[in-house]
Amino acid sequence: MKKLYIFAAIAATALGFTACEDDKEPVYSQPTEFVLNTPPMSGQTYVLKAGDMVNFTCTQPNYGVSLITNYVLDVTTEAEFVEAAEATEDTPAVEVNYKTLSPAVANVANFDIKAEDLSKALLQLAGIDGYSAYPKDGDPSYSDVKVRCRAFLTGIEGSEIASNVVTLAGVQVYNPFPAEPRFIYLVGNPSCNEAGQWVEPSAGNKSHYEPWGIEETGVGTDIYEGSLEIPAGEQYFRFYLGLEGWGGDNALPSIGPKGVDGENDPISFSSTPETYKAVPGKGSWFTPSTWEGGSVTFTLDMTKPDDWKLTVVTGAMVKENYVYLVGTPSMLGGNWVEPSASNASHYENWRLVDRGGTGIYTNTFDVPEGDVYFRVYGELTGWGATPYSADASGANISMTLGDAYEFVTGEGNWTFPWTGGELVFTLDTKAGTMIVTPAV
Repeated sequence: MKKLYIFAAIAATALGFTACEDDKEPVYSQPTEFVLNTPPMSGQTYVLKAGDMVNFTCTQPNYGVSLITNYVLDVTTEAEFVEAAEATEDTPAVEVNYKTLSPAVANVANFDIKAEDLSKALLQLAGIDGYSAYPKDGDPSYSDVKVRCRAFLTGIEGSEIASNVVTLAGVQVYNPFPAEPRFIYLVGNPSCNEAGQWVEPSAGNKSHYEPWGIEETGVGTDIYEGSLEIPAGEQYFRFYLGLEGWGGDNALPSIGPKGVDGENDPISFSSTPETYKAVPGKGSWFTPSTWEGGSVTFTLDMTKPDDWKLTVVTGAMVKENYVYLVGTPSMLGGNWVEPSASNASHYENWRLVDRGGTGIYTNTFDVPEGDVYFRVYGELTGWGATPYSADASGANISMTLGDAYEFVTGEGNWTFPWTGGELVFTLDTKAGTMIVTPAV
């Protein structure tokens, strides 16, 4: 009886202590040691290939409390890591000289980095930021690549600690950039099957998820925008970047408000745009039971690795699709401009627009006097044959203004003399024709 009494007293004391501490923030100690281990292959050249993973291990920093620790990997091709600094009266602003990569599973000290992500980071550090900008003479290699790990506690500001720096002797990359815009897919109650069950976002279920896809706004923009019909009532959902299976907590391909499955946050739809934080992982958003149902436009901005944002607003988006006028009208400095991702800002001024998926692209341009030569490209992926050319063999075809001309795949141009002024260019993909007329 004496032992039982003592145990009961201890339990009562513990309960009282817990009740007093419930409202306090977790108390942790800032660790002073955190080590990224040198990989066994660090002295050799890593040859990266699509689908591969690169493994890293580190010690687990001792925060003094049992909380989820997250890890990221920084990579640079410079001699040392440089942190951002704001401009002062005496010095200009400084930007970081590294890229930050998220592991496939973010909260274990033995983690994998996708070869795709490492390739993309090294290429972007070298100023290569698109499919068509990738070197055409082979896969480049980078020597003395510096990596470090950073650890931090979920939701606790100031808990970050950086590891030592490890040098990888060489890394040979591949072209990781998409050749065409990608999709994210809404997975959850709205996209359930007839039995009311969530459907695995896998390649085998591609046809099921085609109506639930939201397209990237352009090749490699990392911004996805589209409208979906969300049924009335309480609806749980998250997004998936590609159809690669369910995935794990705190990691892609799933994207939600929180990283862990079952950690869900409310979301509301109205005519006023609302923005929510998004992270890699399996948490879900859920609508209130009072949601009346209807079209919702979603915009997921993933351009900043540590600051993803989901913006929602009721109503269907009228989607704009583009093709690009390439030739003498869109010249720069007297030269034709390559229709590549690196020249996207230039071609924003030379787009034919299809509003609402009609298949008819049109726009009006002010074209100076002279002989006009042009063809149309559907994507900014570089030179080569386009489906919207005048001739398959590459010949130039004279055009009469106001007449319709069939387009073919090739590099041939339409041409005509022009006295100067506005012209309306219309590409009709349903009729298969190209028409140019003077603006009224």
